[in-house]
Amino acid sequence: RVLRKETLRLKLGGDVVQMESALEVGDGDGTGGKDSANWKHASNARDAKLAKLRGGSSVGAFGKETPARYVDVDTLPIHEIATKCHLPTDFGLLSIDAEGVGDKVLREILNAGFVPRWILYEAMHNAEPFSVTKAYVEQLGWRYVRKIGWNHVFEREGMFEA
Repeated sequence: RVLRKETLRLKLGGDVVQMESALEVGDGDGTGGKDSANWKHASNARDAKLAKLRGGSSVGAFGKETPARYVDVDTLPIHEIATKCHLPTDFGLLSIDAEGVGDKVLREILNAGFVPRWILYEAMHNAEPFSVTKAYVEQLGWRYVRKIGWNHVFEREGMFEA
């Protein structure tokens, strides 16, 4: 939880963009359905690539190991950002793709009292399992809709009820 302005050191894989785009499985890429041998092979290859990325290095565009890099990022508490930017607490869409800290960002925003109608949330690199994040968000009043690509979609309960 970010309580005051601070600087965090984030680890970047050697080729995160190439890595992430190479992880799609069974989505019109010729690997077949989830029960096919091709899909299982592609899924295992994806899991191996993710394990390398989480371990501090990744396979770059030419199949070579690329060491992780680090970058310092200044962070502010959500309430400070909201005050400076005059953010409303009730708004349409919250989209989070925070490369490994999305679960923390999502919790921080929801715990600060923000109530978006829709949440679009990428959970690919987070330490917290998606099932835990999903249960937490549902407990706060959002309904899980579906997964689109790497993103999970939630809608606020009761939006379309009379």
